[in-house]
Amino acid sequence: MDAAARLGAVVVAVASAVVGAGDVSQAPKHDVRSVRSGRWLDLATWSNHRLPRAHEDVAIAAGHHVDVDTWIGTVGSFVVEKDATLVVDGGLAITALRDVRIDGEIETRTRPSDGYGASIALCAGGDLSVSGSIRTGDAGPHVKRDPAEGGLAPGGGALELRTIAGSVTLTETARLATGDGADGADARADSEDAVVRGGNGGSAGQLFVSAAGGSGEVSIPAVVGILSVGRGGNGGGAFGGSYGEGGAGGDSMAYFLGRNVPSFGDPGFVKWISDRLAPNRRGGGSGGSAAGGPKLRGHGR
Repeated sequence: MDAAARLGAVVVAVASAVVGAGDVSQAPKHDVRSVRSGRWLDLATWSNHRLPRAHEDVAIAAGHHVDVDTWIGTVGSFVVEKDATLVVDGGLAITALRDVRIDGEIETRTRPSDGYGASIALCAGGDLSVSGSIRTGDAGPHVKRDPAEGGLAPGGGALELRTIAGSVTLTETARLATGDGADGADARADSEDAVVRGGNGGSAGQLFVSAAGGSGEVSIPAVVGILSVGRGGNGGGAFGGSYGEGGAGGDSMAYFLGRNVPSFGDPGFVKWISDRLAPNRRGGGSGGSAAGGPKLRGHGR
């Protein structure tokens, strides 16, 4: 299962948790804040010397740098304050029964386990706003096991911002960026009659923004560079043998679902369609070349 599929499965669970929570306005509120820089799972990082619990309002305080390997959980509300940083190594999926506000920074890295960029899913029962930055990880180098088969390179980290009942708001200082996919590996024949296929490039991390399933408002200022979807990896080349086929370039996709999504002049995000799911391809990797018998070329996508 690739990074986008894993993220989608997490978000379905996130949405179900929020919908099943009932009247969250009456949920108990016990603020839990970071009191120093440190690791998420270190009790000394948090007020009350314990980890955040479901229904509690959680904040990464200004000036603190908190590291987390992988965390999937439900909270009351979630805030990353200005000048605070949350760094994610494995993946982050947070369900907030109320609001999510990102004024500082969230960034992820390449997962050491499989080379995929770490993904982020933030789901709010209320409103979700970003005035800081969220950046998912690039894919790491692809390690092939069969010299004649390049295989599929890892994909970049995906980013999903979703509300169940509220709006999604990005300010002029917000920056969202998803990770690049890895380049496909070259493949080389070990005999004259071998069939050789270059590796497919990894997909860029998908960007998905949804406000109340399309009925909520998505507010994004017309600022060039506020959104950046990663580049799909280039396809690998195929060399030698009786037949060679270059690998396909990786996809690069963004989706937006909500009311009042504006039109942009930025060539990277040309079409925004109000009240509709608007797919957009940007920066897909180029296809690899083939140097086998038929001299075929790979294709980008």
